[in-house]
Amino acid sequence: MTVSREQTIRRDDWYFVVSDPSSPSAVATDYERTLRIAEETTSDLGGAPRAGQWIPTDKGWAAKLEAVAEPDRAMAWFEAFAGRWADQAVVQPRPRKRYSRHRDPRSTLTLGAAYTTNDLSVLAPDDKGRTWAVPIEVTHELARRAAAWLELEGATTYYTHSEHTIVWSTPTLGIPPLRSLVEAIAEPYASTNLQSLRTGPVRHRAVVFEREGRIACQDVDPTHSTREQLDLLEECIRWQPAALDYAFITFEPGGAENVWWGQYVHYFLPHGLSEPDLRERRSLLSSYVPDAFGVQVLTDAHLARANDLSDWSIEEIAPGRHLVSARELDPWLVAPSPHPQAEHMMGPPPAELVGKARSDFGDMILPSEAPSVHPG
Repeated sequence: MTVSREQTIRRDDWYFVVSDPSSPSAVATDYERTLRIAEETTSDLGGAPRAGQWIPTDKGWAAKLEAVAEPDRAMAWFEAFAGRWADQAVVQPRPRKRYSRHRDPRSTLTLGAAYTTNDLSVLAPDDKGRTWAVPIEVTHELARRAAAWLELEGATTYYTHSEHTIVWSTPTLGIPPLRSLVEAIAEPYASTNLQSLRTGPVRHRAVVFEREGRIACQDVDPTHSTREQLDLLEECIRWQPAALDYAFITFEPGGAENVWWGQYVHYFLPHGLSEPDLRERRSLLSSYVPDAFGVQVLTDAHLARANDLSDWSIEEIAPGRHLVSARELDPWLVAPSPHPQAEHMMGPPPAELVGKARSDFGDMILPSEAPSVHPG
């Protein structure tokens, strides 16, 4: 058993790796024991640093050290934790590579998708609106496809879970297995953000897994045309099309923390609805849409409510799931101007464009009198 003393340990700035040099998998699979030892160590040191957000990697268990008040106490925690492993493991603090919070004020095409969940009505009141709730086999495939989509040459891949960031693609931590990612996505009261980032020029992709089966995907790359970005997002639509309740593509500011309920649904919904109104009606999205967009995935139930889709191209991408795109798509691919009243916001789409589309979609657009399914 060894403990590295190479540098001072600082709060929220270090990870440690627990591994058996001769057999990393032996320790990496002992999740319950790892948690128990961490909890016992924290208890014995009377409120000393605790470890949180455990992630199994190909090099063993990794975690970020939280609540470190003093560096000396942090090192004491490491030594006590390592001592409980006797000669079975190496415990070594590692520096966290600083997470680059990429922001790009320019409008970027963004996909929002909602996947069919388990029955949300059986959840306890406090859990409603707070769980991922998508069947495990669908979650597994979405996680696998998202991780592959994020692979960019020369980029660093980041994993963020409940505000805790772990760098994947470094020799220090290795790459968490798919099982770990699926478990993190399914954990209640949390969102999971996967992103890859490289500079010179900045190229950035992000996939955000939000509660109640919502994901957002975005590609920020100055070498890509808007059409190329659209193709990349339509690729994401085809990850698990049969499991989609609804999906849409619109413009959002570029950045690592876009979520499904982005600026558009915060400010531009028809019928006087607000973002909380839409969140409370999540289960209605398999038959209603929040607004009309240039590219959407709709179900048979959506199409049954439409007024006139003669100006729209309809492609069945899975049984009962249809990719619906404007035949004249170019006007929808023009980035909106800045909002006249708020610098950080974008303006709405041209009134004539969206007005005609809303008329085409008719009763498919969520009405203000639609009942709230559950409190958010």
